[in-house]
Amino acid sequence: MRYSVHCPSAPFENTSFVNLDDCWGLCLDLSEQYGYAEVRYGECLMGSYGSYANGGYKPVSFKKDIPPSMGIANANESYN
Repeated sequence: MRYSVHCPSAPFENTSFVNLDDCWGLCLDLSEQYGYAEVRYGECLMGSYGSYANGGYKPVSFKKDIPPSMGIANANESYN
């Protein structure tokens, strides 16, 4: 399974990667262009970026890096 960047406002921009680190730069760029983008591993939401009222683009949410061997069950733990 691959990591993917999803942009609901521009689905033609959706892209998948083998490496999670490669997703975050594209996710930030797409959120700046279209207002929101997210990183997924299969159906698991890993995190997202979105615009805030102050004009800055900040992480909306993040999940811990989940290696493929761990599965989806551990995805509910978040960074705090």
